[in-house]
Amino acid sequence: MNPSETIIVRLDSVEQLLEPCPPSPFRQRLLREEAEQFLVERVTALPRKASVKLLIALPETQCGNEQRVTDAIHEDFNFRRIQAEKERHRTRRFGWRSLVVALIFLTATMLLVQLMKRYLPMGKNVRVLVLGQFLTMRLVAEVLRGRKILG
Repeated sequence: MNPSETIIVRLDSVEQLLEPCPPSPFRQRLLREEAEQFLVERVTALPRKASVKLLIALPETQCGNEQRVTDAIHEDFNFRRIQAEKERHRTRRFGWRSLVVALIFLTATMLLVQLMKRYLPMGKNVRVLVLGQFLTMRLVAEVLRGRKILG
């Protein structure tokens, strides 16, 4: 059973949580940046498997805005989820492309070294290419481990 945590946010007005500008068809984020950061920090401080409840305390004069607050929170974090999924997709696509390029380069290098070993006398040039093949294999291994190689 997962532990349940409650985040309590006491507000004087809805404007402390929501952006004051009217909704735009291009803008999907309604929460203030500070409010969003506060909520994200509180949630990330909790254990990973904990279920989280958000309790927002408003004055009685602001009680007619519950649905507006609920919708804004849902829309904002849904927007964040979609953006994170897009970024993860771009990162994976870049990773797969990098892996394919590295494997093609490794295969070509291995083939070239084997051909040179077979048809050329063992000399300095062949040893340099064998060393290059080893370094290429090392580079591919680092890419597979997910380490940042350059930069």
